[in-house]
Amino acid sequence: MKYSTMKLVAKVLLGKDKIGNNINILDDDMMIVSYPKSGNTWLRFLIANAISEESATFENIEKIIPDIYQNYNKYLLRLSSPRILKSHEPFNKEYKKVLYIVRDPRDIILSYYRYHKKKGSIELGLDIEEYTKIFIRQSVTKIEDFGTWGENVGSWVGAKEGRDDFKLIRYEDLRRNTSNILAEVLTFLGINYSKKSIIRAVKNSSIDNMRVLEQFNNNSWVSIAGSDPGIPFIGPGEVGGWRSNLSIRSVQLIEKSWPELMAELGYMHA
Repeated sequence: MKYSTMKLVAKVLLGKDKIGNNINILDDDMMIVSYPKSGNTWLRFLIANAISEESATFENIEKIIPDIYQNYNKYLLRLSSPRILKSHEPFNKEYKKVLYIVRDPRDIILSYYRYHKKKGSIELGLDIEEYTKIFIRQSVTKIEDFGTWGENVGSWVGAKEGRDDFKLIRYEDLRRNTSNILAEVLTFLGINYSKKSIIRAVKNSSIDNMRVLEQFNNNSWVSIAGSDPGIPFIGPGEVGGWRSNLSIRSVQLIEKSWPELMAELGYMHA
């Protein structure tokens, strides 16, 4: 482990060893973890559509792969084991089996900026460069306590990389080679699958299909209920969108903040 990554781990572990929303984590739980806007929702849909006879929608996704921030502990404890749960927490020793999805922070910031505008959780008129300055030094809103991108990602990579109970996938690889990466994910989770179930999952979890589902469920899905319907939750999902949509200054701020970790993950020259 690189020294810079070790420092990130130490910073996150100090005072942050907590369970999101104070839920009970069980020994056989399987956790899908990421920094926000890294593709966690899309990955949930892919897995849900591969394992469930019922096609995943924004109305039933919380029954198939619940979000630990949107469901009460009593409800989660009633689910049959092993549970697959979504989380954005930095390293937590209670998490036994972890599937961690990471994404280029230069693309994350575009998606996160749009999401916070949709939710109305940032000041009106806050431009992307000012938002970038907040993004690189702290959690963007007081409600969220996931650390910075570097703290969150660095904590998991530093503590769990190379272990059998931890699998890291890159959003970019999942986009480019969805079927094969999904098969790897299901194998890691110990889930039986067929070629037919993979094909169905990829088709039903396409960006276009998820956008249609969002339009139908915008007011019923707890994560976005009451938010601005004019701003989509499901974005373009593109890889490298930062090249044409992020200012040079914002790119420089991000790259100077976590150069070694970004390089370790293959992002500095991507």
